[in-house]
This record gives sequence, structure tokens and C-alpha cells, in this order.
Amino acid sequence: MTKRIYYTNPYKTTLVSKIISQGSDEQGIYLILDKTIFYPEGGGQPADHGYINQSKVIDVREIANEIRHYVDKYPIKDTVKLNIDWDRRFDHMQQHGGQHIFSGIAYKLFKAQTVGFHLGEEITTIDLSDGSLTDLQVQKIEDEANEFIRENKYIIGFFPSEKELSKLKLRKQLHDVGELRVIRIEDLDFSPCGGTHPSYTSEVGIIKVIKKEKIRGNTRLHIVAGTRAYSDYVKKHDVISNLVEQFSTPFLDLPDTVQHLHASIKEQNKNMNILKDKLALLNANDHLEIVNGINQYIYYDSELSPSQIRSIANEFSNKKNSVGAILSGTHKLNLILFKSEELNIDLVEIFNKVKEMYDCQGGGNGSILQGGCKNCEPNDLINKLKKLINS
Repeated sequence: MTKRIYYTNPYKTTLVSKIISQGSDEQGIYLILDKTIFYPEGGGQPADHGYINQSKVIDVREIANEIRHYVDKYPIKDTVKLNIDWDRRFDHMQQHGGQHIFSGIAYKLFKAQTVGFHLGEEITTIDLSDGSLTDLQVQKIEDEANEFIRENKYIIGFFPSEKELSKLKLRKQLHDVGELRVIRIEDLDFSPCGGTHPSYTSEVGIIKVIKKEKIRGNTRLHIVAGTRAYSDYVKKHDVISNLVEQFSTPFLDLPDTVQHLHASIKEQNKNMNILKDKLALLNANDHLEIVNGINQYIYYDSELSPSQIRSIANEFSNKKNSVGAILSGTHKLNLILFKSEELNIDLVEIFNKVKEMYDCQGGGNGSILQGGCKNCEPNDLINKLKKLINS
């Protein structure tokens, strides 16, 4: 069995080890070592990366009680030197340590139990059992967690005996688990965990909640800690600084400025759409043809929106002695058929014939029918519609 050095010394970044065996599975080729500093994926925490001699460690998994180090190639020698990606490892230590602190404070303040945890490449998520937590309560947890971090309490992992385990006040009780590793955070928490953590809370740096949502009756929080939190601050500071410069306004006034701008753009778009609809109606008159004494509006305009062709249909179907067929769009054509009520033209029959000739769907009443057509050329369909309407 591989000796897990990352349990006793998560800060160790290099180690000389021996290859016990090597193999392959559906994930790739792997090595089994007599001892390792590489943490295998598990418990919500991703695996460590790095090198074994010149072989790149792509992933580490615990499968069938073996710690498999997946590499891009087999090393030449059996005695090898392990080097982990320290930035990745310490990031995971900060996020995982931050999660324990945050979860401990959430339980202390509101008895909210952590029922889910995932440490991602950019975001850590914590699922708390209380789905009714308010923004103010989450802020209270965050504030107290950061205050606790600054107190520089120790964090230690250990394997208690069965007798010792029975006396520990675990945040979450487990039963019939065999050998169990427990993480103790001074003056706060005992929690079962097999991950890597810093030795002192101050190394977590800071915890920031960046999103709250309700998931299956629980509260899911998206958090960043340590260097991730600093990077998140830098990116957002750059964005805010750029906006302050563009709008020439103090950053505290940005929300009001953006809200005012949004309202102004919304109003402008509304007015623009009204003007576009009016222009579309005017342009429709340019396509007027009088056939057998009937006003006909049969044409194709790729730039018309579905709502605009509907407005045209509503406008001209209310005029006497009028009939129309308008197409818009490109890949999928929007089609509308309309007529004045007094005209004895069966639009439903016309549309059914169109469906027989082309890949079209839709429907409507006797005066206005609307649908969509695929895999047809606009001018060809327009010519067919003219013949059907005038037949």
C-alpha cells in the first residue's frame, strides 16, 4: 500500500520514491508508488499535478485501494523523483481550508450543515442544508469567517482511535467508517476529511462569497479564497476602474449611472422599434400590385422581423380588398399570409398546398396565417404564392 506523505506534510513538494508496479486502464497508463506526495482526486478536491522524473502527472486517482498516478509516459528507472505543482497544491489547500472554516462558522451561527462541496478550477461551491439563508445571514457567516482567519488558529489532521473518535464532537457524525481522518480547526470544528489544508487559518488569507443560489432546497454558495480571492478582486477592480474612466463618475455612483444608461437605452430601443415598424409599413406600400382589382402585397424582405411582418399583416388585413404573403429571414424563412375579410380567398387551402411543396409549419385563422419554412429559396416560394393566390 502506498504511504500517503501528503497527510503528514502537505507542504512537501519533492520526494524520492520507488515504482511498485505500472499498468494501464481506460484512462491511460499509470504508476503505483511505495510512497507519494500526490493527492488523488476525492472528497470534492481535485488531484495534484506535477512530474515523476520527466513523466508528466496528468491525474491521480484512488481505484481498488491503489493510488494510480496517470502519466504521459513510463519513467525509465524504478527509483524516481516526485515534484508537485506547488501553486496548484497551495491553491487547493487555501480553498479547502477556507471551506472548512466557512462550513464551521455556518454551523455555529445557524446550524446549517454542509451537505455538498466541490473545489473547481475557478470556483468552490458549498451546499448548506438551510435553503432559507438570507443575504444578511450569508454576509454574517462571511464576516465571522474572515475574522476567524485573522486570529491565526491552527489546523491539524489526525487519525483518532475508535475510543478518541467516540469523544470528538464532529460537526457531522459518521458511523461504521473504519479508519477515519479528522481535521481539527482550533476553537471551531472537528470534521472528517481526507484533503489537504494549511496548518494555520491565516494562510487561507480571505474568503469571499461571490454568488448565492437555491439548489434542491439547499443554499449553494460560490466562494473564492486566498490567491483566488485576490485575483478576483484585481479583475473586478480593473473592470470598475475602466467604467469609472469611461463614464467620468465616482465608482460609488456607478450603479445609478449604469441604471440610468440602461433605462435610456431601453427607451431608445422602444422608440427605434416603433420607427422601424412604421418604416416597414411604408416600405410595404412600395410592393403594392393591383391584380384583378385586388391590392396585393407579396414580397420577400430578409431584414423584417417576425413582429414586423405581423404588424404589416394586421395593418393591411384591415383594409378592404387586400391580400398579402410576406417572407423574411434567411436560413429559416418566416411566412405570413393575410387578407381582408370580404375577399373570397381560402388562405388555409393555400397554406396547406405550400406545406405539400416545402418544409413548412404553422397555422392561423381565415384572415392571418403565420409559420416557418426550411430548405427553400425565397423568390421561388414567392412565385408559387403568387400563382396560388391568383389562381
